[in-house]
Amino acid sequence: MSLVKDTRSTVRVVLLALAAGASGFVMLQNNDPEQEENYSPPSLGLAYFIKGAEMSGTGKDGKILYRLRADRAEQSTDNDHIDLTNIALTYEPSADVPWDVFADKGKIPQDGKLVELSGNVLILSKDPGKSETSIRTTQINLFPDEKLARTNKKVGIMRDGQQVKGTGMEAHLDTSEVKILSNVNGKFVP
Repeated sequence: MSLVKDTRSTVRVVLLALAAGASGFVMLQNNDPEQEENYSPPSLGLAYFIKGAEMSGTGKDGKILYRLRADRAEQSTDNDHIDLTNIALTYEPSADVPWDVFADKGKIPQDGKLVELSGNVLILSKDPGKSETSIRTTQINLFPDEKLARTNKKVGIMRDGQQVKGTGMEAHLDTSEVKILSNVNGKFVP
């Protein structure tokens, strides 16, 4: 009886070894280098997303120049930019830029030098001791490192109850110089 058990155990071990060897041989035969090069893992279509995102930009001196906050930041695998929602960009007090920038949506292209803002864009002055100035538009390109904002859309500027409207704008946020580029009209109350 024990000889039969030993024979059965030996047969099982030999069969398992043959099966393992055969499966290894099949895997080696199906190893196509071209198929390995073209292999890509399954994707969900989203590279990442962050709720309550905060990004900082630094100046040439390496110190923080501005902070950009967004309720959500995400990047899909099929594009090369970051999408943002509910954005607030504030310059650090040491940057001496008396403006804050807000928008419903935005994009940061891959090079990161530009923030494309859209949807209820609002630029507010925060210069203590001076009247508040607000700039409103539907879309603006913000170059935070250069402290520059540009748009070719309609713009409205309010200060001390005075209103100026026009099309297109270039604003140097560090010097508070704002140029409306065309179709300028205003309402001034003495």
